[in-house]
Amino acid sequence: MLSLERIQDKAIQLLSKIPEFDKSKIEADIKDYFVYKNSYYFHSSIQIEGNAYHYRAFERGECIEHWQFTSDDDVLNWILQAYIWGYSSDFELKHRVRYSDSRRIAYEKSKQLFALIGEPFEQINLNRINKILARFPYDDSPGRALDLVEDFEELSLRFKKTNAFNSIIHKNLDYFIDKPYRNRNHGIDDFENVFLGMLQKIRIIINEAAKIPLSQEGYQLLSKMKESESLAATVDFQYLKK
Repeated sequence: MLSLERIQDKAIQLLSKIPEFDKSKIEADIKDYFVYKNSYYFHSSIQIEGNAYHYRAFERGECIEHWQFTSDDDVLNWILQAYIWGYSSDFELKHRVRYSDSRRIAYEKSKQLFALIGEPFEQINLNRINKILARFPYDDSPGRALDLVEDFEELSLRFKKTNAFNSIIHKNLDYFIDKPYRNRNHGIDDFENVFLGMLQKIRIIINEAAKIPLSQEGYQLLSKMKESESLAATVDFQYLKK
């Protein structure tokens, strides 16, 4: 069993194999895992107790997370996973592809980074990803639905500024501008009902707007609404419920 200092050094050494990582930041971040911080709101650290490594996280005086590792590779893998998956998630946010499953970019990035670290950690990471995907395969519906809600809101706000509309169009545009659904949180069944209600309102806006003259910008926004409406029809709520 290695000392905490040796585990820390090995983690830094392995992560330093990745050229895009800043070595000084790696050292600061990894050392932080091993420093006990007595903070009331949140603190965490890795310590040795008996013949095992223990990671504990505390919030408001209560232990909210506890991991125990009996081998050097296990605790090293946990540190590497935490560090690289955090980086991969940030990478995905910076390179997000709208209307798609955000895990694709994050998972591929983690594979690239673990390939630079090598075995046995590369295969452990690959096994973890495959296990997740076996249970929850890639699916674009969750991200697509959330991105389309944002589209509906933005297009409605911009569309309202371009033309004088009848009361029916105004009423439906205001729904997306006021966003009353943002305060609801009743699970996937409720979200499906809300989303389908949104889709119905968008179709009313499209149908009513087709009856009146629009500005050039209004026609462009209407065209984008039609594209979003078509894409919304591909969201698979039955898959989301599995």
